[in-house]
Amino acid sequence: MAQSQPSITSDVLNALLAEYEACYKTRDHYDSVEWTIGSIFIASSLFLLGVSFEISPTKITFVSVVSLCVVSLLLFGIWYAYVLHVEPYIVDSINRAREIETWVNQHYGAIWLQLQTVYLNPSKRKPGRGRAITYSLFGLILGTALVRIIIFLVYGQ
Repeated sequence: MAQSQPSITSDVLNALLAEYEACYKTRDHYDSVEWTIGSIFIASSLFLLGVSFEISPTKITFVSVVSLCVVSLLLFGIWYAYVLHVEPYIVDSINRAREIETWVNQHYGAIWLQLQTVYLNPSKRKPGRGRAITYSLFGLILGTALVRIIIFLVYGQ
């Protein structure tokens, strides 16, 4: 005799699908805000480093060079702190959406929901994705700031 699957009511299914949509929108929101802020703060950070190289040698002081470099690094650091702050929300949203997908598929049959992609598949997603480029960019900004300070100390400009 075939085993019958428990049926789920339309109210339960609608509630799960609404929660699923909320999880997806939460992930999408935090991910897009993270990169919107990142594009502004990273560009500002690089801009300040560029300004430190472009100020007239007669008008620039050691304090102004160091200040521009420190503020540049702080902008990048603030963005990265925000990334680390919202990452748990993104991961929790993805995990909850996956739980809902699994439950709905077990009780309602094979349904293709929005988060079933290679990008979000935990088994195919490499841990620390994007960290290497973030660390490389931080190293580039830090290295450029140090070079700028050294140039000022050696050449006085």
